Amino acid sequence: MRRDVNALWNLAPHDISIALRWLKKEPVRVCARGYTYLQAGVEDVVYLDLEFDDGVAVHIHVSWLDPGKVRRTTVVGSRKMVGYDDASTEAKIQVFDKGIDREPVAGAPAYASLGEFDSFGKFQLTQRAGDLLIPKIDFVDCVSEQRRPLTDGESGLRVVRILEAGTESLRQGGIAVDLVTR
Repeated sequence: MRRDVNALWNLAPHDISIALRWLKKEPVRVCARGYTYLQAGVEDVVYLDLEFDDGVAVHIHVSWLDPGKVRRTTVVGSRKMVGYDDASTEAKIQVFDKGIDREPVAGAPAYASLGEFDSFGKFQLTQRAGDLLIPKIDFVDCVSEQRRPLTDGESGLRVVRILEAGTESLRQGGIAVDLVTR
């Protein structure tokens, strides 16, 4: 437990950095809710939502109160899902052939594209569970090769801007803070 910063500043920078690296863009809005249980005025549990201009959303939950260290991220795509477990030594990255498919209902007119399923009576949602792939990925140490790191000082500044907006949202009771106008 720390007294100089809350769980947002202590635990979320890594998660924010990963999200920015994967998405290769910055959020337009930040919203944070925090709760204090152990020390007055210092949030031990924080829920941080990052909203992007294309409808992508990232939800980050950090807590000093959880009994185990969990650093897990799930990316849900239109056809597959990726699980990233930073604490794992065996299966850091897992690619799941899993998702929800829209299938025409028997007797309903045939449609050329998914966008034409405009009523529930024309399609049904079915869960698809396929293979699991655990790729082997070698992580290279940029220091030994004297290359610029993937996350440098500029990316650190972007993370701090998001943490500051999250802090402002916490102070204002969880309202969304627009990053575009900051």
